[in-house]
Parts: sequence; structure tokens; C-alpha cells
Amino acid sequence: MNLSPQVIREVSKELCDLVTNPLEGIKVVLNDEDITDIHAVIDGPSGTPYFGGSFRVRLLLGKDFPVCPPKAYFITKLFHPNVSRNGEICVNTLKKDWKSDLGIKHVLLTIKCLLIVPNPESALNEEAGKLLLEHYDDYCQRAKMMTEIHAQPAKEAKDGLELKSGCSSGKSGTELKDQGNKWYNLHKYDEAIGCYSRAILRNPSVPTFFTNRALCHLKLQHWELAAADSRRALEIDSNLIKGHCFLGQAMLEMEMYDEAIKHLQRAQDLAKDQKLNFGDEIASQLRVARKKRWTQLEEKRIAEEIELQSYLNNLIQQDKEKQQIKLVTEIGETVDKDHIAQLHRNIDRLDKYKTELNQMFATLDIRRKKRDIPDYLCGKISFEIMRDPVVTPSGITYDRKDIEEHLQRVGHFDPVTRHPLTADQLIPNLAMKEVVDAFLVENEWANEY
Repeated sequence: MNLSPQVIREVSKELCDLVTNPLEGIKVVLNDEDITDIHAVIDGPSGTPYFGGSFRVRLLLGKDFPVCPPKAYFITKLFHPNVSRNGEICVNTLKKDWKSDLGIKHVLLTIKCLLIVPNPESALNEEAGKLLLEHYDDYCQRAKMMTEIHAQPAKEAKDGLELKSGCSSGKSGTELKDQGNKWYNLHKYDEAIGCYSRAILRNPSVPTFFTNRALCHLKLQHWELAAADSRRALEIDSNLIKGHCFLGQAMLEMEMYDEAIKHLQRAQDLAKDQKLNFGDEIASQLRVARKKRWTQLEEKRIAEEIELQSYLNNLIQQDKEKQQIKLVTEIGETVDKDHIAQLHRNIDRLDKYKTELNQMFATLDIRRKKRDIPDYLCGKISFEIMRDPVVTPSGITYDRKDIEEHLQRVGHFDPVTRHPLTADQLIPNLAMKEVVDAFLVENEWANEY
């Protein structure tokens, strides 16, 4: 065992957590004698030819782990494009896409996903890869046969649905999608992913198959996989509302707020153009993304201000120390009282500069802590600051874009009073507009909130 003590502690902690809180369909077996030799059992995902089997996996951590990825092998024999005849696993996560912070959990999830979505383009088993691309049904039968022979049997799912094990080789893409929807409604997201993946293999030009699978990945918190499926859906149909919405949600969770806002805003605009009602689902995500981006920028500004304050204080302190050294030196060399007095004044002036500098930054801190948009400046639909306030006959003020969207998508009534309302009854609230504009002039930060 050549791992450093710190790495051993981190690996031990992660393995214990995986045993205590096991991943769905993955069981980690602790090896007390050698922590670098990790064993796990992965249940074959539903909707695949591996369903009903239990597959033993082995991960070997080298001395350079986690800088370098572990070696991964299937101990259980199986027929798969990305698994060699000696069990070696080929996946980008364990090669060029490896990052030192991924961990054992990510590796096991990636291997499980590989059972659901094989990649024939980087095949270690060329026969399996060719069969998958050219004769899917034959591939399915061969893989299922290997599963029945070599993998330990597992109980079939009993959820009251007529969902067959295996890869449902005779079903069309639409039928597989419908089957996946049933699994989704039961919160069996891995099984649903298996069905959607089979549907994609049947017909990779249907964007809904990708967005359905992306939604399952969102539920399982597989943000990168959700983003990848959403992007593939948008490559097929760039005006797909759910594609932009799910990609925005994934980007939000990955803390890529600019991308999240871009796609969520696009989803909202498309929903408005197509007169589709998604309720507050998209708008609420957009508000969260904007607020988190603002918070991120604010934290960056605070860090930069602290750094600037420290830098300026150091400059003043260095100048003061030079003046003090000069004072001590010249007191012993000169009797010019005016010159000595000037040196004292220089030191006092630097102390004053330092005090004023820190007071200025303290004032900034106080102003920052008071940053809040009054409720009366925010719309009653989006709860964002009203850029174009309008008033209804009932006397309620809304932001124009919010109330017009409500009238277009929900109905012709005032959302607060429920009285009948049409767009031509909206009157600009000039007094509120003046108040909002004045607030934005005095609080420029609110433009980014």
C-alpha cells in the first residue's frame, strides 16, 4: 500500500460512507487487508440485457491515486463493447476525462451507466461493438445469454407493472419511452434511464428520448449527464423548451450561472412564444440562478475589496516604517527641530490616512449589509424589481411583462383580485416608475440582483 496517509483516510471515509449509505443497485464490499483493492457488486439495470444479473467489479488504486485514475475490471464475465475479454473497462472517465476530485462513488456510477449506455465507438470488444451497431437484437440476445450463464441471478422487479426484464428487443422506440415513463412515475429512475437509452438506440433522432433521460439524471443528481442529454436534444431541436429548461437546471447545480440563466431565459421566452403554461417552474429556477449569480459576484467583489484594503494598508504601513526609521536616524544626526517636527507630522498623517481608509471600507461593509430591495418595489408575480410598472383598474401594480404574460398564458383576470382584466386596461404607473428609477440610481447593485 503506497498511498499517503491522507489519501488512505479519504478513501476509507468514502468507502465507509458507500457501505453505510449504498448507491442504488451498487454494493461495496470492504477489504480490510488492502484498501487499494476495492470490490463492488452492481445489479444489472432494468431495460438492459444485463437485468437480473449481479456483476462483480474490481477497482485497483495505484500509488498516484487520486492524481491518476484507478484501474477498473469486471470480474464477472459479460458481453459488452467497452469491456475486454479479460474484464478491463474502457471509459473516458478512467482515462482522459479523469479529475482528481471525482472519487470512488463517481467511478462506480460511471460503470453502472456504461451498462445502460454502451459506447460502441470506443470498443475494447470489437465483436460486441459491431453487433450493437449493426444487429442490435442479436447483441441483446448474446449479452443476455452471457448474463444468465455467468452473472448471479437476482430477483425480478415486482412493481405491479408489466415491465419485462431484459432489453425489450421487440419494442419500438415509442413503446420503450412509454415503458420508461411508467418506471419514472414509480420513481425508479435507473430503470427509466435504461428504457430511454434503448429507445435512443432504436431512434436517436427523437429529442424527447434525450430530455426524458435528462430529467431522470436530474432526479438522481447526475448533473453532467443531464446536461449532456439536454445538449443532444437541443442539437436535434434548438427550440425545445424542456431541453433548455433541463440544461439550465443542470448548469445551475454545477454553479455555471451565466449558462443557466441563458438557457432558462430561452426556455421562458419559448414558452411565452408558444403560449404554453409551465406555471412558475421555469421562472422560479431563473430567479434562483440570477440570485446565485449575484451572490457569486458579490462574494468576488468582497474578496477583491478585502485584498485591496490589505494592500493599501500594507503600503501605508511600509511608508510609516520608513518615516520612523528616518526619524530615529536623523534625531541623532541633526538638531533641526523643524525638520524633526515635519517627520512627526508625516507619521501622524500616515496614521490618519490609514484610519480614514479603514473607515471608508467599514462604511462599504455597512452599506453592503443593508442591500435589500423593498417589497413595494417588487412585482407580485415574479417578486423581482418592477422595471416597467403598470396599474390595473383594481389599483394593483405589476411589472408589465409579468402581467401581460399572465394574461396571455393563464387567463384574462387580475391575479390578486380575480377581477376581469385585459391588456388594454393596463396604465403606466409613472409615480412608481420614478421611485424605482431613483432607487436603481442610488443602488446600482440592484441591477444585478
